[in-house]
Amino acid sequence: MNIENLEKYYKGFNLLSRKNEIDFESYIFNEMKKNNIEKLDYPILIGIKITDKCNFSCKHCFSNNSNFNEISSNLVDNIINNFLKENHPYKIYLTGGEPFLNKNIFNIIQKLKPYCKIFSIHSNASLITNDLAKKLSNILDKNDYVQVSLDGYNKETFKSTRNCDKFDDVIRGIKNLINNNIKVRINTVVTNKNLNFLERIYDLAIKLDVETISFSPLLDCKKVKEVYLPSDMAILKKFDAILEKYFSSEGKVKIIQDPIAVPWGNPILKNLVKESEFVCPAGKTALEINHNGTIYPCPYMYDNKFNMGNLKNSSLKEIWTNNRWTLLRKNFWSDNSKCINCDSYQKCKSGCLAAAQLSDIEFDPRCEHN
Repeated sequence: MNIENLEKYYKGFNLLSRKNEIDFESYIFNEMKKNNIEKLDYPILIGIKITDKCNFSCKHCFSNNSNFNEISSNLVDNIINNFLKENHPYKIYLTGGEPFLNKNIFNIIQKLKPYCKIFSIHSNASLITNDLAKKLSNILDKNDYVQVSLDGYNKETFKSTRNCDKFDDVIRGIKNLINNNIKVRINTVVTNKNLNFLERIYDLAIKLDVETISFSPLLDCKKVKEVYLPSDMAILKKFDAILEKYFSSEGKVKIIQDPIAVPWGNPILKNLVKESEFVCPAGKTALEINHNGTIYPCPYMYDNKFNMGNLKNSSLKEIWTNNRWTLLRKNFWSDNSKCINCDSYQKCKSGCLAAAQLSDIEFDPRCEHN
């Protein structure tokens, strides 16, 4: 393992020096901390789940693909009239399910886009024809992008992770987007199923000429035991191979998220990230709206205990300022003895609350200190 590559990456590409929209959110978060601000007056990142429908059946997916519900036009108008007209978030993203299965998606985009700086769509890209991409290019601008889930580099590896034979459709969709001058971000969920070919996915990203890629470490996947997140050391060895390609290509495809969930708990990375700390936007700068109007802190917290209210009964501003967010807005959401006695506690803050809740424990299970 080339420690110099890791050092160069973590020290040269920390959250506050990367020039992309995620850094703006992190900058705001750090300013809030410095000024002892618990929350913003309104969220700057809003996700809207416009459908439960999906044409994939990924084993590790946290989204519910059973009810086939869609957001109503009335709810979209409610969000606009009772919130967005007075409060413009930095970014709005559409998610699902597969957003392009909602036949009203273009109408939804046209309604929402004027109220934010950056607009994005989280898609598997399999339904994006050239005609659809062309139509989309007439609505989106240079700041906007489509985030595409891609966990394999060929038909076989794709099927092993996504449980369907749609690799060619996805690649065709990505090419259609790029050929119509729409920015594409690839998101790869890191699991034991694709660990050994992560660098080939990065090669494919370079070949496709996408702008950015994120390697998202899997959250708990209790429903499917054969899918899990490998150890930090196993991931680091593969990430080192990716960094070789990253630096040799002069960062042609920017890496905006690395695959180590809790680097403060890793003996190799601990000193490299000592100047940074865990940033969680949920409930502080961000929220997500379900298709039925229920507000949740983030995509991983679709649970009754994190139901913050519904737009049918209250305005988004009223929900944002209610007292249900208390746990999420604490600097330290857990006071378990393992974390409190850890010398990284002030930086790590027990990690991701969603990951802990999914595992029914009081710390992020992906931390190797535990």
